[in-house]
Amino acid sequence: MLTRSTYRRFMYLTRMAALSLLIVALSGQSLARPTQKQTVTSGKRSPRLVIRNAMVVDGNGTPMSGPKDI
Repeated sequence: MLTRSTYRRFMYLTRMAALSLLIVALSGQSLARPTQKQTVTSGKRSPRLVIRNAMVVDGNGTPMSGPKDI
């Protein structure tokens, strides 16, 4: 039969082990997939620029229209 202090110690160690396991699992997951970075290219025009879901203002006093792909 477990005493109250032994039970508390057991529950504390169980929680700490579960927390440690969770931290290790999450840190390993973030290290498994490295992020891809695009390098900045200066002075080179891109062949195509697409702006999606833009709100277009005509400039003649009418409300803006959209969303549109430009």
